[in-house]
Amino acid sequence: MKFIILAILTSIIISGCTFKSPLLNLNSIYDTYTISKDERGIYTIIKDNIIQKKIQAKILATPNLSNFHIDVVSQWAEVLLIGEVASMSDKMELINLAKNTMGVNHIKTYINLKTENSCHFTDELAILTKIKTNLISDPLIDSTNINIHIIQCDVVFSGVIATIEQEKRALWYALHTDGVNSAYSFLHILK
Repeated sequence: MKFIILAILTSIIISGCTFKSPLLNLNSIYDTYTISKDERGIYTIIKDNIIQKKIQAKILATPNLSNFHIDVVSQWAEVLLIGEVASMSDKMELINLAKNTMGVNHIKTYINLKTENSCHFTDELAILTKIKTNLISDPLIDSTNINIHIIQCDVVFSGVIATIEQEKRALWYALHTDGVNSAYSFLHILK
């Protein structure tokens, strides 16, 4: 069944027809490849995307929260909230938004309070580039399903990997990258 759906989606994309779905937002062959490598299956991917979009819409409608500073990830209806907020009350409001979203089974957070720090956008971009390059070049890690979030020069991983050894390697790369303060993993390990 998964193969049939992927074949249909691939043929739509290759044929030149546009397929813009707010649920999947497939607009490149890379997106199709990423879905084919995802362990969750198409139904779970769609369900997780719906949860993610609902929470992002709630954040957008909340004056003191911003989608620019908060990443929302849903994996098997487990929501990860990663980013920065101005105050503890904003953090609690964010958690309550996610809690009150239909379909959410569990919530995990990595939320820092916004501070003036020495870690700037260019520093975060350099860290992201270095870690992503290391993960892609490592033959023992399938980096396709690993997301990297940089918050105040802290590295937070999310996504799905096959083994705990891959998680250890990803964390090692993060901790051995210049400018990284700390590293944390929300990686879902299949074995």
